Amino acid sequence: MEKELEIAQESQRQNEEINQQCKDMMNLTVKYCDNIQKLADRVEALEKMIAKVPEFYEYWKKLNACGYQD
Repeated sequence: MEKELEIAQESQRQNEEINQQCKDMMNLTVKYCDNIQKLADRVEALEKMIAKVPEFYEYWKKLNACGYQD
């Protein structure tokens, strides 16, 4: 009977440890997904900036044609 109690307690301890590890992994997964979303937002912002480069270049050429000096 005592041996069965020890086995049950050890099993409970291991289950609690596994549950904690699962919670920790879930928290890390959420942080990982948040970081991926932040990176995606930055990429989107960069894409928008890059898309404006030709427009800016044309504007810069017009300024230089007018004798603009920086």
